[in-house]
Amino acid sequence: MPIETSQTVTNGFSGELTAREAQDYADQLKRKAATDLGMMLFAYGELERDLSLCVVWMNEGAGLEVLTREIVDFSMDKKIEVLRRLVKQNLSYKPEIQRGFEDWIGRIDGIRMMRNRLAHGRWWFDPHSGEIVNISGIPTSPKQNEERYAEEGIEIFVKKIRSLQKDLQKLRRLDAD
Repeated sequence: MPIETSQTVTNGFSGELTAREAQDYADQLKRKAATDLGMMLFAYGELERDLSLCVVWMNEGAGLEVLTREIVDFSMDKKIEVLRRLVKQNLSYKPEIQRGFEDWIGRIDGIRMMRNRLAHGRWWFDPHSGEIVNISGIPTSPKQNEERYAEEGIEIFVKKIRSLQKDLQKLRRLDAD
């Protein structure tokens, strides 16, 4: 995730970098970020698939066809809202499972916003700090925002997506019992 300003980032070099070393290291950061962003897109797509299946199979699939038609073109945000509604409607008699879903829904929104930022931002690779920089906003706008990530920051985010996916799968199994 974004690194704290108090953290020290090591890039494997000591002292000043030559222009060639700086470019080589920036290229290395770019390859790492590209791989991790690709993995993020795969993980997020799988999470969205599992969320969609959870929605349409809620209430033992009683509304499968109707819900499938309803959510087919929905964004992740709207699918989350449908899940929130269905959890309230269908799980009030299972309060522990209902709370589990509500907690999960609370966690997914931050993941969704972070994914959108990473997927829609521009990138720069700082060889001197070893940071991967995501920039959002139109380049001519004073409202640009940048977030800096340690080299492993995006990889950690992918692990959070995978963890959220596993938690959803566990909740679905509990609801099925």
